Amino acid sequence: MSDDSRDPTLPHHAHQARLAAAEALRRKAGWQPRPGQGGASHLEHLRAQERRHQGQQAYAEAAFCQPCALARAESGDDSALCQNHLAQALGLR
Repeated sequence: MSDDSRDPTLPHHAHQARLAAAEALRRKAGWQPRPGQGGASHLEHLRAQERRHQGQQAYAEAAFCQPCALARAESGDDSALCQNHLAQALGLR
């Protein structure tokens, strides 16, 4: 922040404290004041959240799905899914 953007209503010591706090945030790991400055964008976070939700929903529905129960019984894997729920969990549907 340059002195040109200094709030004229702030005393000098308050301005210096604000600058120090801003600098501390910029040094903090993972701090991203604006999307697109390294790290994942807001849209990427929303997409990841949607994928997690789809996977959770697929497993919730699989608890009552006969083809999923058959897939679990045949494979011996408690997390096995039918083709439809597997596609949903993988985000392909």
